[in-house]
Amino acid sequence: MRKSLVSLIACLALFGLTLPASADDSIELDPGLYKLQLTAKQKQENAAQDRARSAAKADRQIRQAIGEGEKAVSIAAKLRGTPYRYAGSSPRTGFDCSGYTSYVYRQLGIELPRSSGAIRNAAKKINKADLRKGDLVFWHSKRGRVFHVGIYAGGGKAWHAPRPGRSVTLQSIWLAGGRQTSYVTYGRI
Repeated sequence: MRKSLVSLIACLALFGLTLPASADDSIELDPGLYKLQLTAKQKQENAAQDRARSAAKADRQIRQAIGEGEKAVSIAAKLRGTPYRYAGSSPRTGFDCSGYTSYVYRQLGIELPRSSGAIRNAAKKINKADLRKGDLVFWHSKRGRVFHVGIYAGGGKAWHAPRPGRSVTLQSIWLAGGRQTSYVTYGRI
């Protein structure tokens, strides 16, 4: 009873009404007004439930993306030592940088374009602060021409197929591009 009275007082206050001063005074409540209040309360509860569902969905998506990134890094690591081969896209014959990156992502069911520049165009650009395992690292000239791509492994390192005479390796992002004047950007598929 007390809880109902408190709810009634709160509803009345919401609409600028008060309870009668004495028992002789009477008050009539419009049934539509009470229904309106319940509807507003239901809307608030529904909105809270929607926010909770959205947050849970976002959390699942982040966990899934992190899991996919871990898988990408794991696949990339298993290819360590595969020789560099210009236009190569197979662990049997060798990889170039974009062939290697495309092969790793294909193992996850994701098709990437064939060249490093086309992969960069297909990727969503991200900031260094948002970088997570499995994201893409692009090395490019000052004018933006992409010449190399790799897979971020965490800790400032990337898996990549460097150049002729070398093989797939894990290397610091700042050394992996191979040029002192290179610029680095990041992307996510």
